[in-house]
Amino acid sequence: MTATFRMSGAAFAASMMRLYAMKWIWGALAVVAACALAAALSDVRWLIVALMVVFIVAPMVFAFLYFNHGLRLSCACNVLPHSLAFSERGITATVETACDDAGDGAVAPAADAGNGKTREFFFPAGSFRRYHVAGDGVVLPLAAPEGGFLWIPAGAFSSRSDFNEAVGMIGRCLRQHTICNETP
Repeated sequence: MTATFRMSGAAFAASMMRLYAMKWIWGALAVVAACALAAALSDVRWLIVALMVVFIVAPMVFAFLYFNHGLRLSCACNVLPHSLAFSERGITATVETACDDAGDGAVAPAADAGNGKTREFFFPAGSFRRYHVAGDGVVLPLAAPEGGFLWIPAGAFSSRSDFNEAVGMIGRCLRQHTICNETP
């Protein structure tokens, strides 16, 4: 079990870009480079097209990332205060919410933010995909229907050996489910 932690907004955006937007970013860079080359060789108006890609298309791609991936349950819980519990069956995320359960969407006062309600979400081991090392932790992508990813920082554990044990458990789950899902 980890301590309560949360992912910063900048780290969240960077992880989403690395996981879901690299082909879009490389494509946009290729278009911008081609337009810049065309502007240098023939007509300066191609520079305007390059700037349109940067200032119009790029923000639309990032909005798409946020709405299509960032609002998924597994992604959204990364930026809320939460803790993770690991088992051979999967990962349970205990998320601290600042809203009451009245259904009116009222937000608890700032003084009660640490005393909010908690909700548990279970992510089965069968939905794990190959994890990626990111800084001092790992990013664990999840398959459909959950989708998204879980960020597991080493600093959330009481010791480095606990972190290594949790990552080892994820590795065992990946190997077990890969063997079970293989077709003869």
